[in-house]
Amino acid sequence: MILLTLISLSFQSNYIQDDISLICSGKWYIEYMEVAGNKIPLPPEMIKNSWVIYYTDGRAEGMDQKGVLKTGSWEYLKEKRALKVTDKEEIDIQKIISINSSKLVFSTNKHGQEMIIGFTKK
Repeated sequence: MILLTLISLSFQSNYIQDDISLICSGKWYIEYMEVAGNKIPLPPEMIKNSWVIYYTDGRAEGMDQKGVLKTGSWEYLKEKRALKVTDKEEIDIQKIISINSSKLVFSTNKHGQEMIIGFTKK
């Protein structure tokens, strides 16, 4: 039983480090958004211009589709496998659905609806 617990804790620690390393590995560009199972068509300028960077020191910055730079902070919530992202206007919990070296997909709740957002690294 103790060995199983140690293996489980080791695995959990590894995926936490892997998540954080991948999250902080570069500039993430928005690829798609989905609400209620329906993909929302995104304008080409939004796909081209909207990005976010998560820094290892907890800072975050991103560019919106209008070219406005936004800054904030982020924190990894290991018990939820999620990011708590804070900026001047709001706090957002972004639950990681999947992540690898080139894709990041998370879900969040906006205006009472679940939204799934996919990002890619270019």
